[in-house]
Amino acid sequence: MISSIPTDISTNEGIWNPLVLLVALVLILILVYLIRAAGNKRYKKGTGQTRPFLSGNVNDPEGEVRSSDMYWGLLDAFAPIYRLLIRYHTGIVNEYIGAFVTMLAVLLMILLMV
Repeated sequence: MISSIPTDISTNEGIWNPLVLLVALVLILILVYLIRAAGNKRYKKGTGQTRPFLSGNVNDPEGEVRSSDMYWGLLDAFAPIYRLLIRYHTGIVNEYIGAFVTMLAVLLMILLMV
């Protein structure tokens, strides 16, 4: 009965052996476990170590991360452009898709002319 189990499966791309795959999977799992076991043992759940890192900035006590916390330098540097974009921001997805399709059409026309 055991002799009827195929050991190699021949395909157009080569030979596939389920036992080799199983051994490779076990070796990979052992390697992953060894790497995980070598981790830092000083980690304490529920302390300040679990708070998100915000480039040294203090964030909300609830752990809420806002984009203004992360990108304050970018927003400050590009404030004039950002204010201009806010004026045209409507929040309607159809307008953004229409603008994207229009820009894509213009870009394709330019590329086809060249």
